[in-house]
Amino acid sequence: MQVSGLCEATAIAAGSNHTIALKNDGTVWAWGQNAHGQLGDGTTATRTSPVQVQSLEGVTAIAAHDNHTLALRSDGTVWAWGDNGRDQLGDGTLVSHSSVPVQVQGLDGVTAIAASWGHSLALADDGSVWAWGNLQLGDPPTQPTPTAAELRPRKVDIDSVTAIAAGGATAAAIHSDGTVWTWQNADETPAQVENLSGVTKIAAGAHHFLALKQDGTLWAWGDNKFGQLGDGTIVNSDVPVQLVECTGVAAIAAHDHSLALKSDGVVWAWGSNIRGQLGSGVSGTESSLATPAPVQSPFQRGLLKDNVLNLFDTHPWWRSLCGFLQFVFRYLLFGWLWM
Repeated sequence: MQVSGLCEATAIAAGSNHTIALKNDGTVWAWGQNAHGQLGDGTTATRTSPVQVQSLEGVTAIAAHDNHTLALRSDGTVWAWGDNGRDQLGDGTLVSHSSVPVQVQGLDGVTAIAASWGHSLALADDGSVWAWGNLQLGDPPTQPTPTAAELRPRKVDIDSVTAIAAGGATAAAIHSDGTVWTWQNADETPAQVENLSGVTKIAAGAHHFLALKQDGTLWAWGDNKFGQLGDGTIVNSDVPVQLVECTGVAAIAAHDHSLALKSDGVVWAWGSNIRGQLGSGVSGTESSLATPAPVQSPFQRGLLKDNVLNLFDTHPWWRSLCGFLQFVFRYLLFGWLWM
């Protein structure tokens, strides 16, 4: 269903139980669960419709995971709000959470951000990567108290990076030479993924990765419990395997399932379907898929621009009739120019 009261959105992101949207005026809006202040509206009240994040403008990118949220402003600074139990906010404090945005310390010139379950990432304009989080702070904080340096972003041991991704407990970066490097926490040294080059986009799931190459082919590796690697098996793989069904891919995303947007506008999904996340019309572990399949939609691409004729397959007859009459009206009014 359409989110009410929200238009002119240019980007979206989702945590475990909350969603955020960036509007074209640089403001950020959020809705969903808010027990940790992850909506950024100054409260911890759950919201069933979008509310504006307080005191935050000029935003160019957003990210979210679990119970915290990140925003990148046009001045290159990073702001965070929500849960801070693992130092996800990077503001140098031991507060358990923040319901309003706070600035991540020691970062400027940032061009991209990523959020995971317990840590956050930032890519700077000089190709360096910075990470913070993955500290078990607790509430109250555990002893010994973390040092100031531990509570601020730390430089990851990799340079010349062009893109970053963060998953449940993992992180990945694309080097300027098209190779991919991965690591598990903010202090671990990245390792190169073997036999993989020419990568332009990367996505990190809970325990697996997707990589999109220049030629439009898609590759996956890591955990495969639910078939999220898309190779037709549920066998884990430490090396990238190609998804032969997925070519001409334009965008990718992952969690415990995987998504691919093809250049023809069709979305493909595979992996876990416990909560119906594959969009197949059913849910449950037994309906998980080990090979990619198109996401079912009442608006499948068809003969007409607005797909009204395809509604016969998925909607009651009266809704199909309304759609067809709408098509006739537009055709008579605008003629072939509309087509």
